[in-house]
Amino acid sequence: MLNQWFDPVVEEVRERGHSYTNHLGNNIHSIMENLIEHQKQNSDKYVSQVTVVKECSDISYQEKIES
Repeated sequence: MLNQWFDPVVEEVRERGHSYTNHLGNNIHSIMENLIEHQKQNSDKYVSQVTVVKECSDISYQEKIES
C-alpha cells in the first residue's frame, strides 16, 4: 500500500537524517559520539530544557497578548 501523504519538508529532513547516519556508517555509537562532540562545540545552540505551558482559556487574557 502506498502512502499518498507527501510533505517536502519531511522528506528533506528524512534525506538529511539518512545522509548523516550513512556518513557515520549507521553506527549508533559513532552517531552519539558525533552528537556529543558537536554539542560541546556548540553548546549555546542546543536546548537544555523545554518548558510546557498550558494553553490559556481566559479569552480576555489572550486578547491582551494578541493586541
